[in-house]
Formats: sequence, C-alpha cells, structure tokens
Amino acid sequence: MPYRVQRSGIYNLGFGIWDFGFRSRAADGFARPLSAFRLPHLSHHKSQIINPKSRRGGVSLLEVLISMFVLTVGLLGLAAMIPVGRYAMTQTTIADRAGTCGRAAMHEVKVREMMDYQYWRLSDGTQWLDATDTSTDCFAIDPLGITSPHSLTSNVGTFSVDGSSTAGPLSRRNLGLEDASGNIVAMTGIQADSLFYWPDQLLFDNTRDDARARRIVTGNGGSGITGPYPVLSGESHSFTGTIVPQIEADFSWFLTVQPSPAEATLTMAEKRYYTVSVVTCFKRGFTTGSEVFAAITAGNFVGGIGGCMVTFDTTNYNPPGDDDETAALTTVDSLRSGRWVALCYVSGSHCVRCSWYRVANTGADDTVRRLTLEGPDWTSSSLPNRLIIVDGVVGVYTTMVEVSQ
Repeated sequence: MPYRVQRSGIYNLGFGIWDFGFRSRAADGFARPLSAFRLPHLSHHKSQIINPKSRRGGVSLLEVLISMFVLTVGLLGLAAMIPVGRYAMTQTTIADRAGTCGRAAMHEVKVREMMDYQYWRLSDGTQWLDATDTSTDCFAIDPLGITSPHSLTSNVGTFSVDGSSTAGPLSRRNLGLEDASGNIVAMTGIQADSLFYWPDQLLFDNTRDDARARRIVTGNGGSGITGPYPVLSGESHSFTGTIVPQIEADFSWFLTVQPSPAEATLTMAEKRYYTVSVVTCFKRGFTTGSEVFAAITAGNFVGGIGGCMVTFDTTNYNPPGDDDETAALTTVDSLRSGRWVALCYVSGSHCVRCSWYRVANTGADDTVRRLTLEGPDWTSSSLPNRLIIVDGVVGVYTTMVEVSQ
C-alpha cells in the first residue's frame, strides 16, 4: 500500500551521506522511488565526500625535474655517439678504399710485368740484378721513397733502422720504364706519382654556381698553372701543353717482394714465382722516422696458427746497429689495434723473409711491451728478428705472382 513521505530520509553511515529515501513528485502526493545510484539535489545539505575520479591529474615539480634529468642524460649520450659514429664511418671508408687500391695495384703489377727483374733499379738508376744472379733476398719496390720530391732525407736505398740514418737490411728498389728508344730508364718523381698514388681521388671545383663541377688540372707546359678545367669566361688562367688531372693523393702504395724458397738455386732468368704484398698507405710520411726497424731478441717471439705474439723487454733491448733504442721503443708504444707491421728474418745483411701482420691487440707494463699479431703462420725454422713499422699503412694485399716467360 502506498505511503506518504514528509521528507527524504537521510542516513549518515560515518563514511558519507547516502540518500535511500523517496520524495513526492506526483500530483497525487504519492512518492515514486528514485534510482539508488543517483543522489537527489539537496540544497540544504552539502556532502563532505570528494570523488577521486573527479580530481584533475597533475605532475609535481619534483617529477618534472627528474624527467628533465633523465632526458638530459639520454640526449648527452646520443650527442656523444655522433663523433664516434663519424670516426667509425671514416675508418670504414679508409679500409674500403685501401682494399680497392690494393686490388687495383695488384692489377698494375701483373699488367706492367713489375716482377721482371730487368725493370728493377737501384736508387742511382742502374740495374740491380742480371740474368745469372741467384738472389733470394726480400726487397721493396718503392719509387715514392726514392724519387724526388718525396724521397726520404737519408737511406733511400733501404728502410732505416730505429728511425735514424743507419741503413736497414730491407732493400728499397726503383722501377724502370722503357723510353721511346726501347731503353729501360729509372722512374722520375712525376712518373712515380702518376703510378704509385691511387688516381681515383680526383679533385673538383664547385665554387661557381653557374657551372657544374670541374676537374682541377695542371698544365705541364708554359707556366704550369693549376686550376679548374675547362676554363670559363671571366677566369684569367689558361692551360698550355699536357693537362694533368690533380688528385688528393691520400692513398699510395709500394710492394714487398719475396722470391719463392723452392726456386732459391735458380737464376733470375729462371725464377717464375714471387710472393708479392701490395702495401697500401693513407697519408704516408716521407721523413726520417716514418720507417722504423725494431729488434726482436731471442725468446721474445711466440708463433701460432693465424698469428703470433712479439714481446719487447725494455730493460734488455738491444737495437740493431749502434743506434739509440728510444726511437724504436717509442714507435712500438704508439702502435694500436688495426695498424700493420712486418716481421723479418735477417741474416747478416740479407733479409731472408718478410711477412705482414695486423696488430690485433697491444699490452704493456713497466718494462714489457706486447704485440698480438694476426697474419700468416710463420713456418720457417728461422724465427723473425726484426719488426718494421711504416707510417700510414692501412692495408696489405698479398698473393703469389707468376712471371710470364
């Protein structure tokens, strides 16, 4: 039976105000129930409850500062990776171009028949060996180290010892070219530059917006002016004679040559096989000290498969010749992973064997310097007793070359 309600029933349960009553809305005075999930409007009652869902979210100042600190650390780490990535890209580019240069140089060796003993010249231009010689010495073909203007200040005929003026056992030879009369003459500096500098790094001029990039060239005739070619209107220079494209000349190369041990008793006219290493350099130096021989004393070489370890004891170091040990040990200390060195076995004044190795790791303490090297197995019973370091070597490409008969 319906009942009349005078006012809403309000119950305080201690944790909030809830309205479970009824209120008259009909004209007949009877109340109708309101939804239990809806609070009626009470103008004379103010609820003390604050609904958590109705609060507006926010961030405190401390949270903002912590977020800024984390973001700053991340940005600094990202910024620190930029020079590292740039260095890695530079090293990768150098390694890629060194490999390309090495393969191109080996092609030149075969095409130009550089393993023909008749083209090997001493530093004074005279022929080194004749058909009846039976030389088995390792040697280097390095016209850039002999010819002007890049010749070393001393010892152009050999690689120096300890970066000083004392001649070393690894001979340095020039190459000869046939002239118009069919005579073989030693290379000049210009000829050596054109062959032993990698020619693919051409220089271009991009300074004029109204012209496409032009090669930087030099005219050998006349005044020998260097500039962009072709010459455009408004430019004062001109070219006469032969035009030679200019290159950056960052990459150069030389050879180390080792006759086959199986042909040790044969004459030069009979030898057919040589182990040739194309040594590629990046910005090679041509001053005294850019080539260093260091002595490897007995017991300080440990061979292995695919490499070896060399140790230098600074307390008992005995450099070859009568030179100071400072230059050799200083150069050894400067070696880092990725550099290249050559191990040689020297008997008397002859370099019997020479092989190139890549530095895999270095280590040092107060008196000992250690080099871990990657490269060919040292199969000879005669252990290496010299280490040669050439400035700027970034790659070595080795193969067996057969001389055409």
